[in-house]
Amino acid sequence: MSPTLFGLLAVLGFLSSGFILWFNAKEENLPEDEVFDVYLVSGLWAFVAARIAAVVLEFDRFGMAPLRWLSFFSLPGLNAAAALVVGILIVTVGIVRRRWDPWLGLDVFAPAVLLWQAALIAMASWQTAIFWLVWFGILVIAGRKYRFWEWYKGRRDQSRPGLVFSCWLIGNGIGFMIFSIPIGSVAVAAGLILGYRRSGRIAKNDLAAVSGRIMKTLKH
Repeated sequence: MSPTLFGLLAVLGFLSSGFILWFNAKEENLPEDEVFDVYLVSGLWAFVAARIAAVVLEFDRFGMAPLRWLSFFSLPGLNAAAALVVGILIVTVGIVRRRWDPWLGLDVFAPAVLLWQAALIAMASWQTAIFWLVWFGILVIAGRKYRFWEWYKGRRDQSRPGLVFSCWLIGNGIGFMIFSIPIGSVAVAAGLILGYRRSGRIAKNDLAAVSGRIMKTLKH
């Protein structure tokens, strides 16, 4: 992987995702400056975590030499899973500390994070990058439209936030299946369960409706 090209993709991903984040924050009436503070801090900690994880998991390549650990150009290496977990954790902490609605905050950040992910992984897996770009479009559409979806609102007067983040989990799970089917499957399942729980639907009623349709089909 060319460090120069990777750096260029990282910068372009950050700038484009930053614009999306600014737009989403403005739409949801969150303070843009504080949102960017959270994004920058989470990105920094994600980078540190990614490098530490890479050094630990590839210790034979880095050795007991701190200067080699910091040689990002001569010895490139970042762990995507560690970056993602730590990044989202820091974003969540930042949201909670500012007393924003946690699910609304995660919905605001999720599309921007996925867009940056696509840029960062493009050199390692262009298939995943393209898929995440397409899924990013799905997140944008969901964020604009889900409040009008009656099936998601269910019996509630208003739709609850959290669907965009749930879709982000599903998209990440599908993307990570290229590298690990078990991890990807867990993320997809978590996204599906979370999305359903955030909806206004009632499991008992939905199961009864599905059972009724199955019985009706079998009778015919």
